[in-house]
Amino acid sequence: MPTPESFFTPQDNIALENEKTLLEEAESRFRTKAAEREAHLIAEVEERFMKLIETREAKFIDMMEAREKKYRALLNECMAKGMSSKYKVRHSKHSKVTIL
Repeated sequence: MPTPESFFTPQDNIALENEKTLLEEAESRFRTKAAEREAHLIAEVEERFMKLIETREAKFIDMMEAREKKYRALLNECMAKGMSSKYKVRHSKHSKVTIL
């Protein structure tokens, strides 16, 4: 009875080795391209994320500046009016110095 090895000639082994080498090279190229594509996608996502952060940061700064401007205007308005009469009365009751 023939053995499985006897069915293959040395030329068959060389052909199989060549085919194996071609498949390994193709797989290697595929993995390299996949890794490059993954790196490109990661860089693209990072760029989008940074733009989003910058946009949100700018909006937050604008909001805080508007809020500061609003409260500064209120404070200036109060300072321009002076102390309210209600506060003056309370202040004079608790103060040792009397205003004539």
